[in-house]
Amino acid sequence: MVALYFGYMTFIDSQIGRLLTALDDLGLSENTIVIHTTDHGDMIGSHGGHFNKGPLMYEELYRVPLLIKVPDTSPRVIDDLVMTLDLMPTILELAGCDTPGGLHGRSLAATLDEEIGTEPEPRDSVFAEYHGEEWGLVSLRMVRTKTAKYVYSPHGEDELYDLARDPFEKHNLADVAEAQELAHSLRSLVLRWMQQTSDPLAEWAARELP
Repeated sequence: MVALYFGYMTFIDSQIGRLLTALDDLGLSENTIVIHTTDHGDMIGSHGGHFNKGPLMYEELYRVPLLIKVPDTSPRVIDDLVMTLDLMPTILELAGCDTPGGLHGRSLAATLDEEIGTEPEPRDSVFAEYHGEEWGLVSLRMVRTKTAKYVYSPHGEDELYDLARDPFEKHNLADVAEAQELAHSLRSLVLRWMQQTSDPLAEWAARELP
């Protein structure tokens, strides 16, 4: 299964190459923005043999690829924390369109092209939500920083991972006494996000998350 998955990734990579070559051949490269991403990853056997997606918030599912090719920019790796919510305002700005107010994402245009304007301060945290019925009715909320992740599970066990020391998320620190300062700070972040986005779980979470 893992071999097939990586084979598929190789196939996708080759198809992106074909697309970029076709744009060059047609003279469209200088007037085309190319974006490649995905809605989720796949467990492919990790964390005890899980496959598919679902009510889990491990990196295998939520750290997805994001490739953006903007004309007249040099290839580089940007290590900022971003969300898929950022794509819509990014596309609108790059296309020269007005961006509506009240969005929870923000444009990455200035980060991609320094000539557009002052590059914004990188985020110190990003958030994700799961509203699903796979394996039963499950709701999850997650906050991730560069070095840590907290998963709020109103119907189950919360999770806390020190990604700097435990990048493969093997040791849940949510109930570890020495990690409670970190847990408290991340719980505060995820609760604030839920309140800012009018999350239907926010009122319940405010009673659960100190």
